[in-house]
Amino acid sequence: SAIPGFSLSSNVRGVFAKAMLSGTTRISESELLTDGRVFLFQVNDGAYDTIDVVTLSETGTYTFDTLLADYVVLVDPTDNETYIPTYHESTIQWDQAAMIPLNNDTTGIDIQVTLRPGDPMGGDGTFVGDVSSDFPDDGRIEARRRVRRCGVAVRRRRSSGRAEEDVFELYAYKQTDENGEFSFENIPPGVYRIFIEYPGIPLKEDTFTEFEITDDGKNNDVVVTATVFEDGIEILGVITGIAQDYLDELTFYPNPVSNGSLFVKIEARKGYNIMLELIDLRGKTVLQENLNNQNVIGGRKQIDIASLTPGMYIIKVTIPELDNQVYNTGKLIIKGNN
Repeated sequence: SAIPGFSLSSNVRGVFAKAMLSGTTRISESELLTDGRVFLFQVNDGAYDTIDVVTLSETGTYTFDTLLADYVVLVDPTDNETYIPTYHESTIQWDQAAMIPLNNDTTGIDIQVTLRPGDPMGGDGTFVGDVSSDFPDDGRIEARRRVRRCGVAVRRRRSSGRAEEDVFELYAYKQTDENGEFSFENIPPGVYRIFIEYPGIPLKEDTFTEFEITDDGKNNDVVVTATVFEDGIEILGVITGIAQDYLDELTFYPNPVSNGSLFVKIEARKGYNIMLELIDLRGKTVLQENLNNQNVIGGRKQIDIASLTPGMYIIKVTIPELDNQVYNTGKLIIKGNN
C-alpha cells in the first residue's frame, strides 16, 4: 500500500568505463629510451585528438589511464637530432600506426624509435618551405596558423629496375621550427617525395609531392608550401631554376600589397616572353599574365589584383619558349584594402 508523503524518483547518470594502457619504449632490443614524452591520440574522422601526454619513466615505460576508445600512441624522444617521433608499432607515419582498440587494461604497447638519417651530403639541391593549418574559425583569414614541430620527411627513390616497383626510402627528416618553416640542404641529384606528418590528416591524392633534383643545376632549388585542411594536406611545390641565365631583373613590389595593384619590374634576355602566375595555397592558379615586351612599359608592369582574396599566394614565373620550366618563385601577401 502507498505510504503517505513518500515518493520515488530516478535520475539518469552516465557511467564512463576506463582502462589502463601501457608499454615500453626502446632505442634497440637491448637499450631503453628513458628521455621523452608519449602522446595518446584518439582516432577520429579528421585530425586526431590529443587525449593525454605523459613523460617516460626512468625504466622507459609509460602508462595512460583513459576512457575506452580507439587510440594510436606516439613517442617523442627529447633527442630529436638523433631519433624521430615514432608510432606503435615502430613507424613514423600516422596512417601506418597500429590502432589500439582499448576495451580493457592493455599492456605491451611497445615502441622502438626510428633513428634519424644523417644530414644530406654531396649535392647542391635544397628543399625549403613552411607548413600552415587552415581550420574553420569564423571564416577569417587569420584562421590560418603556422604549424610548429610538424614532421617533414624526404624520401628518395631507389630504383629496382622496374618503374612500377620503385621504392622511396627515408632520406632526411626534420621538424618545422617555431615559425612553421623547414629547410634541407646539400641534396644530391635524384627523385624525391616530401611527406608532411599531421596525425589524422592524409595527403590529398592530387597534391604534388614528387620533385627531381638534376645534376645540370637547373632544378636545384625547391620551394614548398604545405597547408593542412580538415580534409587533407595540400603541398604546393615550385622548382626554381637559375633565373639569372634568362632574366637580368625580376622584382615584385609592394609586398605585402594592400591597394589592389602589384608592380613587376622585369628585363628578360633575348626578348623571351615571361609568364607570371599567382597560385593560392590550394594549388589553384588564380591569375595569369603574359609579360611580353608589348605589355611591359619602361620595364614595369602593373597588375590588377583587387579581386583576389586577402591571404598568401605563390608567384610562379615561367618562360614558355623554354618548355615552361619554372625559373623563379616567391611569396606574395595580399592584405585587405586600406
